[in-house]
Amino acid sequence: MKWWRLAETLAAMYAGILLASVVGSRPRCVRAMVRPLRPLLGEDRMGRAAVLSVLSSSVAMYAARDAVRGTRDVVALLLLMAFPSSIAAAVQFYLPVVAPLVGPACPVLVAVSTSSALITTLIGRASRRVRDDGLGPVEDLRLVREPVRTANLVFLRVGPPVVAVILLFHWCERNRLLDPLVLHLAPLASWFHLPPASSLVILGCLANVSVGAVIGAELMDAGRLDWWDAALSLSLGRAVSLLRIHAQFLAPPAASFFGHAGIAGVAVRTLVESAVNAALVWVLSLATHPHHCWTRC
Repeated sequence: MKWWRLAETLAAMYAGILLASVVGSRPRCVRAMVRPLRPLLGEDRMGRAAVLSVLSSSVAMYAARDAVRGTRDVVALLLLMAFPSSIAAAVQFYLPVVAPLVGPACPVLVAVSTSSALITTLIGRASRRVRDDGLGPVEDLRLVREPVRTANLVFLRVGPPVVAVILLFHWCERNRLLDPLVLHLAPLASWFHLPPASSLVILGCLANVSVGAVIGAELMDAGRLDWWDAALSLSLGRAVSLLRIHAQFLAPPAASFFGHAGIAGVAVRTLVESAVNAALVWVLSLATHPHHCWTRC
């Protein structure tokens, strides 16, 4: 393992996190991201509330708590929130954390995740019942209050796991512990026309997408995946891991604000977004199938 590559990766990761934090602390920058979403989500109270999920899903649910009437409205709200939430995830996590690891594979991951979230949001808008005249404008839009402190906290949260996974991956590779795992997980990748080693990336994403990105970067360096394979593997891994992501970050506030209807809404959102995400990966992998060699791993 080249230690200078690890240091370079961590430095690029911190720089990206700091830049995202600085941008997120500027209300004008955040407002520029929020404004284009309003025509997509609608100007009624639920649509205005869903816009706030670019800042926080909990804030969006709190703003919409008086606008929902029953499970159908909760489901529609959570579906509406998918696209603005994906924008926030891209700015706060994928671009600063994943991009330094996998380079050109990251824009593909962001494109697939935001596209699947956009389709999910459109489904939510089609199922919504419009009733009232909307919320007033929100003046103080900030993703973070203290950008440097936030960047340090985020980096300390994601940096050590990245280092740990890199070290563990190389240890397993030296001891030839990965080959049996690839063999047993290969059918999962083959369903989506991906090389067998892609299964390791998908498995890593079940723990965290950054873990999957670390594994993908190591496999790219070893020549076992190209950047397109890594991009599709990460995109599929994200689709598989949405159950964990939503259970961890979306379900607690949904249950708190909406009770059983919130849990039902999270289940529907997870099912719809995961299915759309996986379908997009399947279409992309099928379209590029002739250009791959499935026996190289």
